[in-house]
Amino acid sequence: MAAVTELATEVGTRAAEGHIGSANRWFAGTKHIDEIEALCVELLKKAFHASYADHRLMGSMLGNLAVYQALTSPGDVIMSAAQPVGGHSSNRVDGPAGLRGLRIVDIKNPHAPREVASFVPDVPAGAERVQSNDVCFDARGLIYLVDRTRGLHILERA
Repeated sequence: MAAVTELATEVGTRAAEGHIGSANRWFAGTKHIDEIEALCVELLKKAFHASYADHRLMGSMLGNLAVYQALTSPGDVIMSAAQPVGGHSSNRVDGPAGLRGLRIVDIKNPHAPREVASFVPDVPAGAERVQSNDVCFDARGLIYLVDRTRGLHILERA
């Protein structure tokens, strides 16, 4: 019953996207959530006799990827805001939207939307779809996109 009571409090409804530690969070005010999550990690390691555990749910990234796969085609346009103004990372070029090859229009300023990303690789001959997997960036801003069929795409932000 104590857990149900705790979840009904502010700590049970506060968003805490990211990893444990204030430097790894998108939102402020997560000190108590960090303490709870650190305890969860230690309990998981103990319960499963493991040296490493990750307590986070497979949530919005995979959920949004499933939605994009079901409802969009590469080259479709979505509107998205960056994380500092309320958006979610899954709707950016380095998340599922980018993996899907969607054109991403940033609406941070709704009076001046701008396209911030679009890369739609051609579907390889004999394939039904592009097989993009991982997206990552380096310190220079280069974007690395792994394609299962054709290897690595290296892109530069315009």
